[in-house]
This record gives sequence, C-alpha cells and structure tokens, in this order.
Amino acid sequence: MTRLRRGLTLALIATAMSVSPILAAIAQVDPATVPQGFLVAAGFEATPLHLKVGSGATHVYATGSQIYVQHATIAPGSSTGWHTHSGAVIVVMVNGALTLYDGDDRSCTGETFGPGSGFTDQGFGHIHIARNEGTVPAEFYATYILPPGSGDAGVKTPLPDFHNPACSF
Repeated sequence: MTRLRRGLTLALIATAMSVSPILAAIAQVDPATVPQGFLVAAGFEATPLHLKVGSGATHVYATGSQIYVQHATIAPGSSTGWHTHSGAVIVVMVNGALTLYDGDDRSCTGETFGPGSGFTDQGFGHIHIARNEGTVPAEFYATYILPPGSGDAGVKTPLPDFHNPACSF
C-alpha cells in the first residue's frame, strides 16, 4: 500500500470515528410528549419523485407528493383492520410491537416489528393488516408519501369486507 493510500485510509477511518459520536448524540424526543394524530397535515413536496418499494411497480409523482407524518398507538389485541394506502408508508416502531400480514399471503405468516425497527408498505392497492398481538400498546410513527391530490383520505382506505382466507382473524 502506498503512503498516500495508507494516509487516505487512516484519514477516512479517523473521520468516521469522529462523526460516529455526533450521530449517536442526536437527541430523541420522548414519544409520550408528542401528541397522537397528525404531526404535519397536508405537507406538500414539489420535487418530482420516482417511487419504487421492494418488487412493486415504479410510481412517478411528476408534480410532487403529499407528505403526512402520524404518531399513533394500537392497543393490545387491536389492529388497523385490512386496508391499503394511496401511496407508500414508512413505519418506525417506538414501543410495543406490530405484526404485519399481507392480504395475498396464502400462509398468513406475519412479520413482527418492535422498538427501533420498522417497515415500508408499498401502498397503491397493497392490502395488509397490522395487529398488536402483544400485551403493551404498540406505538409508532408513520410517514405517508402520497400522490398529489390524495388528501388525508389517501392515508388509509379501510377494506372492511376483505378477508384473507388463510388467516383465522
């Protein structure tokens, strides 16, 4: 390894080590102090956006997107009900846990997410349910990235008549 390459490598390592404590020191707000419901309503981002979640289709928001951030809690034994969204949703768990089930999963195998973890729902007709199968409230933040004109009705579209035959609930 040349002196220059070794020097650059050491400089990068030193920079990374000096930035790590700064990132770890970012203060977090106690979720108990944040009101339930929408934190930001009808926020509009004018930048065009190409959005693709997982293996889903790519969606183009040519004129921007509506952004909503929600702080919510689901009681033990409760759920969101089967539903979809008009756009993608990024969920970060704060307390408790949610188990996510897909509407088209023939085995009805849920995936559980606890504090510090999360998931992204692709939206656009993807049917799912989030259930609190634990003994403590499941508290989370959801960031909705919706097509322009969706309004808050696009945040959640309930599907009360939907049922996944593989699921016993």
